[in-house]
Amino acid sequence: MRRVIAEIPRDDFAPGNEIPQLAFVERLRVVHLLQFRREFYSGICRVRFRTASGRPDYMVGHSGMTKVVTLARMEDGSYLAYFEGKPTKGWARLTTLAGSNLVPRLELTPESWRIAVIGTGRQLRTFLSDLRRRGVHHHVLSVGSADLREDSPLDWLTARQREALVAAYRSGYFDTPRRAGSDRVAKILKRGKSATVEHLRKGQKRLLDGILRS
Repeated sequence: MRRVIAEIPRDDFAPGNEIPQLAFVERLRVVHLLQFRREFYSGICRVRFRTASGRPDYMVGHSGMTKVVTLARMEDGSYLAYFEGKPTKGWARLTTLAGSNLVPRLELTPESWRIAVIGTGRQLRTFLSDLRRRGVHHHVLSVGSADLREDSPLDWLTARQREALVAAYRSGYFDTPRRAGSDRVAKILKRGKSATVEHLRKGQKRLLDGILRS
């Protein structure tokens, strides 16, 4: 399998074009793409806004995003955030062209969108040809082998951290508004509250450390 990274100039965007633009975002990089299908996408991104007042939840309602949760505020003023939503028509068309094989890197820079697609050489040639046919200006930054090794972020955690985070997620601990507190998670796990909170905090930090290193 091969991977191609293509760049589409940000100035070329217009209503109805293939890829949407978040005008108030200075830079956005998808550091972990959890799912990307025609009907649903989710992932973790690092985002920086054009103004100091910008916040991740402002992205809800743009580019099909239905939920954005702040995970951390970084020292440079950017945010690490979880996002999910339903692809817009432009994203859905792009997903169809790519055969649903969009992978990180998905990155919005001040000048362009950078997208990565994996596939056979023939599939990638078809993808680039279809972009040209649809009038989507692009520049190929790189073509190379795709690394398809399985690597789940959950593998970075200890067994107890993984159990705590999964139980917390399923119970609504990370929802906004929160549907369950640490007491509820501790009860599900049949552990003490202090131990549960410790596993949650250490697990979240280990996930963020691994994501940022990647």
